[in-house]
Amino acid sequence: MRTKIRAQEFLHAISFQYMRTKKRREALQALTKIPIAAADIKRFGNLLTLILTLRFADSLYRDRGRFTIVLLDNRTDTPFITGDQPIINMHATYEPGAPEKLEFFYPISPQKAMLLLESSDHSQAVTVENVLRYNNLIARNSYEQVFSNSREYLEALIVSG
Repeated sequence: MRTKIRAQEFLHAISFQYMRTKKRREALQALTKIPIAAADIKRFGNLLTLILTLRFADSLYRDRGRFTIVLLDNRTDTPFITGDQPIINMHATYEPGAPEKLEFFYPISPQKAMLLLESSDHSQAVTVENVLRYNNLIARNSYEQVFSNSREYLEALIVSG
């Protein structure tokens, strides 16, 4: 029973990390441009985000048997970066509409990251190319801010980006 409670708490925590951002709030507001008499999304947006997050986390918990958590060990000289959208669905990055698949990437530190995958055939060790691909996804999905422990790396990312 304790394992189920921990799984539920963990999935709720990453769901909140995924849904709580300014990017998500503004996307929700953009969806509600159709006027409803005396309704203002800004007045109940936080409550709606909370409800959607809980439903999302509940869905992840119910389907937890389909997913595997993989911890990535970055031993390269290129650090993982993070942004103001710290958890991303790697299949919901650039195309409009609902993604067909859910797989999370979540950088935890410059050397560690977590994947929540539908399959378990993924190595924990990463190459520089892997790190660059993940960092590109984080940078492209950020809203206003990207963070790194390396000023030089961020400056190079800005120049190449």
